[in-house]
Amino acid sequence: IAKKDYNKASSIISYAESDWSFPIQYRHDLAKAKIALNIANKEYEKGILSISEILETTKNKKEYARLVFIQGQLAETMGNRKEAAVFFEQALKGKLNEDLEFEAKLKVANLSDHQNADESIDMLTKMLRKGSFQSKLDRIHFALGTNYAQMRKNEKAETHFKKSIELSSSNSLKFKGFEALGNMYYDQKMYLSAAKFYDSAALLIPSNYPTKEAFLAKNVSLA
Repeated sequence: IAKKDYNKASSIISYAESDWSFPIQYRHDLAKAKIALNIANKEYEKGILSISEILETTKNKKEYARLVFIQGQLAETMGNRKEAAVFFEQALKGKLNEDLEFEAKLKVANLSDHQNADESIDMLTKMLRKGSFQSKLDRIHFALGTNYAQMRKNEKAETHFKKSIELSSSNSLKFKGFEALGNMYYDQKMYLSAAKFYDSAALLIPSNYPTKEAFLAKNVSLA
C-alpha cells in the first residue's frame, strides 16, 4: 500500500483472507490493512463497511472509538453529513484520546442539523471552559459563530467570529472568520460592511482555496 501498488496489495489481502492457515492472531491486522487499502483507493463506502466488520471483534475500547471516528471521517468525505454526525457521536461514547475527543465534538457541532443548533451551542460553550481545550479556543469560537449564524442570531455570531479571529494564529482560520462575517452582511444586503470584511479576507485567502477566483471577483464587485 505504501508503494501505491494497490492491485498487488488487494491480491495479497484477498489471498490471505481466503487462506485458512493464515494465523488467527494476525487477522485483525489484516483487516486493518484492508481498511487502509479501501481508503487509499478512495473506496470510502467499502472502508466504512470494512471497519464495521472489524468492530465486531475489537475489544479495546480506545481502538473501537478511534475506528468509529474514522467511519465518521469517511462519511463526511462522501458528503453524508447526517451519517457522519452519528458516527462522531458514537465515537464520543467510547474512549477517545483528548485530541480526537475535541475533533469529534467539533464535528458533531458542525455537522448536526439546524434543529440541533441549541444542543451544539451548549456543548461548544462547555468546551470553552475546559482547561485542556484552551489552546483551541479560536476553533471553538468559530464553530459557535457558525451555529449562531445558521440560527440568524447575527449579533452573537459576529461576536464569536471576531473572537476567533482575535485568538487565532492561523491565517486560514482568520480568512474563514472574515469571509463568514462578510457573507453574513452580504446576505443582509449590507454591502459596505460586507466589503470591509471581504477586503480583510482577501489578504489572507489560501492559495488552494477552491473558489478563490469567484471570491475575489465577488470582492471586486463590491469595491
